[in-house]
Amino acid sequence: MTADTAMRALERIDAETPFERVLLGPTFLDEPLKEHPVTRFLVLRGLVGTFDITSVADEPSPEYEQSREARRLLAGSLAQTGDGELKIAPDDRDGWKFTPDLLHTGEKTALVDYDCMNSVASRLRNLLSPDHRSLKLWEITAMLVGNPAVERELFRGCYDELCRYVELTHTIGNFSLIPYTRNGPSKGYNHEKGCTYEDREDKFLQRLHDEWDSDELTWETEEGSCPCRDVMSFERYVKVAQLELYCVPDKVVEAFLTATKGEKDDRAVVAAYESVVERRCGAPVDFGEGDLSYLRGATPRILARGRLVMARFHLAPPTMTVAPNPPTA
Repeated sequence: MTADTAMRALERIDAETPFERVLLGPTFLDEPLKEHPVTRFLVLRGLVGTFDITSVADEPSPEYEQSREARRLLAGSLAQTGDGELKIAPDDRDGWKFTPDLLHTGEKTALVDYDCMNSVASRLRNLLSPDHRSLKLWEITAMLVGNPAVERELFRGCYDELCRYVELTHTIGNFSLIPYTRNGPSKGYNHEKGCTYEDREDKFLQRLHDEWDSDELTWETEEGSCPCRDVMSFERYVKVAQLELYCVPDKVVEAFLTATKGEKDDRAVVAAYESVVERRCGAPVDFGEGDLSYLRGATPRILARGRLVMARFHLAPPTMTVAPNPPTA
C-alpha cells in the first residue's frame, strides 16, 4: 500500500467511525438496524471475527484490533505530540498476522501491541435486566437478531447509556497501545480481558500504575525483555499512549468536550485540550462501582480521546504515519 492510498483511506475516518465500518464498509445492516445499535454491534462483531476482511484501502487486514488504519492514526497522532515515534511494521504478507510495531522514545526501542480498552462483552452480560441474567452472549445475539425491538427490555434502566457506549467502543478513542511481552499472550497484561467485571480501562490502568516499578511487569525491546520502568516511567507511558484523559476528573473531560463540540479546526481542538488538562496528570481515575457508573465514566472519555487523537493525526506530517510494506516476489 502506498502512502497516498493509506491517506485516502484514513480520510474516511473520524472520531466516531467504528472500525467495523472501516473494514466492512457500509453494510446491509445499516438501515434495518439503525435504531437498534446493540443488535447491530453484535452482528457486525460476528462478521468481523468470522469472514476475511478487506479494508477500505483494498488491503487485507486482521480484525479491527490489529487494523493498520488504527495503528497509523495512533502513529500520526503521537508524531504530533513530539513524545515519541511509532513505526508501523509490515504485516506478515502470507498470513496477514500482526507484527509488533516499534516505539522509539529515546533510550530504548520498545515493541508495542494494541487493544480495545473498554470491553463490551462483559458489560452486556452484567447490564442485562435481572430476569435475563442467565443468558450467554450468543443467546443474547440470537434473541436480538430474531427481534431487535427487545433491546430496550433486555437492558432496561441503562439502555440509553449502553447504546452510546456500544456505538463508540470500536472507534479510535477506545484503541490504544500497550507494552508488548513474549511471556504468554501479547495482551497478558490485562488478565481480566473479556471475561469479568474488572475488564475496564480504569481498573487496567490502576493495575499498571501499581505494578509498573516491579520486576514482574516486563516490556519487550529490541535489546530483549526488561522491566517496564526501564523503558519509561508510568507517567511517560500515559502520555505516549495518550491516556491522560483517564487520569483527570470528569469535569475536565466534560470541559474539553464542551469546548470542542462541532469544532472543525484541529488546532483549536488541541489548544482546547491543552487549556483544560493539567500539565501533570494524576493517578488513574476510578469510575466507581457498578456498570452504569462505569459507562458514565468511560463513554465521554472514549469520545474525547478520539476527538483529540484525530485532531493530532490531522496535524502530523503524513510521512510519519506509514512504513513501507516489503516488496512482493
